[in-house]
Amino acid sequence: MFVDRQRIDLLNRLIDARVDLAAYVQLRKAKGYMSVSESNHLRDNFFKLNRELHDKSLG
Repeated sequence: MFVDRQRIDLLNRLIDARVDLAAYVQLRKAKGYMSVSESNHLRDNFFKLNRELHDKSLG
């Protein structure tokens, strides 16, 4: 049961990452660039997700 909960949590995080990427693509198409704060926010979220995936794969 714990594994199922982890899987659901991971899938939700991946969905959130996909939404962030879609927003990034829309901004790039609309503005042609991304602000520094938007870029930093996106980068931080992906690094956090990457760390969590890495830690869970080792544990």
